[in-house]
Amino acid sequence: MKAVPVATFNETGPAQQLRDRLERAGIWTRVHDESKLERFWFMSEPLAAFHVEVNQPDFLNVRRLIQEWHESDGGASGSGPLPLVPLFAR
Repeated sequence: MKAVPVATFNETGPAQQLRDRLERAGIWTRVHDESKLERFWFMSEPLAAFHVEVNQPDFLNVRRLIQEWHESDGGASGSGPLPLVPLFAR
């Protein structure tokens, strides 16, 4: 099944926390690290290189769930405000 990004982060820690929280909710999730690729191509410090990805059919449900968590407790697993990057299923 195709994986699509639902959020991006500058650091791996918050991405892993969101992944863990989604997995506890029963949703398959992975963190895709593009930092080495970005560093190679742009020769600068990578930004938003850690992508939290879910299966495409779960995309809308996961975005709704992330929004609910963001509104109810200010972020994922106490990591502070969650940057809700507007990403769309491809």
